[in-house]
Amino acid sequence: MRTTAFTLVLILSACTGSPVETTDPLSTTTTSADTFSSTTITTSAAGSTSTTSTTTIPATVVPTASYQRLPSPDENLAYTIGHVAIGDAGLVLAGDVSITPRDHPNEGALWHFDGTAWTRTLISDFTTTDEYGEPPFVSELVFWGGRYLAFLMGDPTAPESAASVLASIDGRTWQLEHLLPQRTAGGSPGGIFTTPESPPWPGAAGIAGVSTTADEILAVGWVTTSEGSTAALWHSPDGRDWTLTTVPNAVWPNEWANAISVGDSGWLLGGSGPIYGTTLLWFSADGDDWTYIGDRFGEGAWWSFHELASGSNGLAVAALDLNTVTTSMWRSDDGMIWAPTAEPPWPEESAVSLASDGSTMARVRRLEHTTIVETSPDGLAWEGVAALTADTGNQDIIVESLGLDYWDDSLTLTRFTTPEDYASAYVDVWIDAPTAGVVLVPADDTLNVRHGVMATVIDELEPTATNVRLTGASDGTAGTLWLEILHNGILGWVNSLYLTEEVDDFAALEPTAIIERFTDGVLRQGEPLGSCVGAKGLTITHFDPPKQFTLDDDPMSDQTIYSWGSPGCGPDPDCAFQATFAHQIADSFLSAWDDEDRTIAIDTPIAGGNGTLPEALVPALFRNFHYVAVHDPGDDPAYDGLDWITWYVYFDVVDGVPVVAGMSVDMWAP
Repeated sequence: MRTTAFTLVLILSACTGSPVETTDPLSTTTTSADTFSSTTITTSAAGSTSTTSTTTIPATVVPTASYQRLPSPDENLAYTIGHVAIGDAGLVLAGDVSITPRDHPNEGALWHFDGTAWTRTLISDFTTTDEYGEPPFVSELVFWGGRYLAFLMGDPTAPESAASVLASIDGRTWQLEHLLPQRTAGGSPGGIFTTPESPPWPGAAGIAGVSTTADEILAVGWVTTSEGSTAALWHSPDGRDWTLTTVPNAVWPNEWANAISVGDSGWLLGGSGPIYGTTLLWFSADGDDWTYIGDRFGEGAWWSFHELASGSNGLAVAALDLNTVTTSMWRSDDGMIWAPTAEPPWPEESAVSLASDGSTMARVRRLEHTTIVETSPDGLAWEGVAALTADTGNQDIIVESLGLDYWDDSLTLTRFTTPEDYASAYVDVWIDAPTAGVVLVPADDTLNVRHGVMATVIDELEPTATNVRLTGASDGTAGTLWLEILHNGILGWVNSLYLTEEVDDFAALEPTAIIERFTDGVLRQGEPLGSCVGAKGLTITHFDPPKQFTLDDDPMSDQTIYSWGSPGCGPDPDCAFQATFAHQIADSFLSAWDDEDRTIAIDTPIAGGNGTLPEALVPALFRNFHYVAVHDPGDDPAYDGLDWITWYVYFDVVDGVPVVAGMSVDMWAP
């Protein structure tokens, strides 16, 4: 798991009165604020569908711009993709590639994407071919425990009843290991990733699938006895020491497990028997004692239970009826009693996939050329997350698979598509990660996106850009925190001083309580800015260019006479206010805040008579900050209401906590 995931500011004080360590100040004179990033990714914009498409997107789903098309892993070679893993070092794919002139891919390979280019690793570099000249290939690929693990099938160098695994920390440098040491007598040469249609000798074991939880890596498959094979589950805390649990046969002399889901509501184990299409399902409350439940889905149907999910308030199964060739959703509260949901069955080609992070279930299904992503806490009520529209220009697509998984608390969708001639194949990736908006960049400037921290500029963000997706990677080695972003297909790095976290319900964060502590602590008692202000410092606009106060400054005791613009002529020194921060900013704001007739609004401007136009009330550099408007309607009858004033207090949100970041003012203008 990433220890830096989704952190926007390195050091935070939630207005407690304790000082905050200073980072590099924000320079208001900098042109093109800084970032880091790299990529030649081209994008597939959501909503760009064929004119012949008749897909209907459910009303609960809105298209998302975070659907990204990555460049081809191998531009000049035929290849197919079968597995994906996203971890600390980025995206890793597994599949087959043709490195000799053939009309189809024939050799196992791994690809790592660094944001710009792919690095290919051939499986043959670590092992050899079998007696028939066939090379091993990757059967499963996961990221767990800080490593990418590529499980191999058909490795003749594997010890008996051991799995050959290529392990890597960075996705580029791999080492061959052998997991699952012998647990019973005998063994199966060539690795244990096999399927026991014909039961091998007693003691042989096989793995048909690999999954992970927060605490364990799980392998499911089979072990054999003198009478046949039975479903088996191995679990390990470190990927090296394993515990074996066998599951009693339910229907057939030879059975094996091939899918598993673990969550708050229990364990689901899917499996198969020797006859094509026969699929099995078990439930366990603890992962040790298993009950067969595959016969609890109605009479007369022939079910396939390969898509399983366990959440916080129930369990769900996408069950394919092989008689009618339709898929329906079934759910259960306790794992023992199951019933179909009210949703009508879908045709088989809807390609349903399920996933769970242990509490929230996720579902992806294909409707013609559109992929629908949904989440649910219970398997009953599904909320649309995204509608991702594929490129429909190529009508010769013959391979399309969907993968759905949770990684580091983010929902990740991958789609692999390969045309008939294996040319122009592509990989679509969608990651549900936190988003940010650009802040503190002047309206006539842009925010640099760089290939690395303080490296080459590769893109620019508009000063009010929103929905900038955060990958979770960060780097603080340059003195300020830099964040990796993904925006409009460009993967790069940005100085975190110019980004603010986007939140849906700002009012729930109680920003007025933060203002109360800010006024009492900083403005009245002269406490350090760091007691309520974040690493971005405090930026003030007063009808003039912004003034920046860093966490090292003490504006309340500062006796400097500043020139503050006026509503009539802006920064013109002939009519600007000449005053200290304490007089022009603190006293004025406190007068409005303490007024018994004040009006407060959250994220809504309050316009006064003959003041700033409504569309300009919030300056561009504050546009993506959440804010609180404090309006004093005026108290002196002699001015007939013309002495009104409205202050705006802007907040940076850091890991869900608001801190003061800026202030601006509006008042009557002559």
